[in-house]
Amino acid sequence: MKWIDPRLTFRRVGSTDHVSLSAKDIERVWKPDLFFPNEKSANFHHVTVPNNLLRIYPNGTVLYSTRYVAAPAAAAAAATAAAAAAAAVAVAVAVAVAVAVAAAAAAAAVAVAVAVAVAVAVAVAVAVAVAFTAVFAVAAVGMLVVLLVVLLVMMLVMMLVVLLVVMLVVMLVVLLVVMVVVLLVVML
Repeated sequence: MKWIDPRLTFRRVGSTDHVSLSAKDIERVWKPDLFFPNEKSANFHHVTVPNNLLRIYPNGTVLYSTRYVAAPAAAAAAATAAAAAAAAVAVAVAVAVAVAVAAAAAAAAVAVAVAVAVAVAVAVAVAVAVAFTAVFAVAAVGMLVVLLVVLLVMMLVMMLVVLLVVMLVVMLVVLLVVMVVVLLVVML
């Protein structure tokens, strides 16, 4: 504890480490408002201070027990270790989220490339159909070809839209799972 004077001498009393100090040491080390007397007897004055125990004898000697300081220090160390572990888990989750986002972006780029290739193929098919119609001057056949091409384009566009919707749903589900994991880790 920061308010313990390092110049005080420790000695062994039974199975517990104690420190002996005088009344002047008490005034120098502890503030008066930290004392809460709860018991008195003919031999000593029993004073309870947060996280420790003092016995003040009539001659001014005080015995200070360190048993009540070790437990809070250990708890603080455990809390620090738990916070470090939680931070490491959070970093790992963040890395996993970044990897998932990068993978989703790559998949979207591939989908765009496929859509461009399909559009080029459709344009080529339309050009071939127009040339075929012009050569043979068959308006009916040309109209049918154009109609089929339009339907094909509509089907491809619908397929692309469905693919994009599925990708968005998958990304949202992944992000939701990651958020739930992060919340569980933080709560635990």
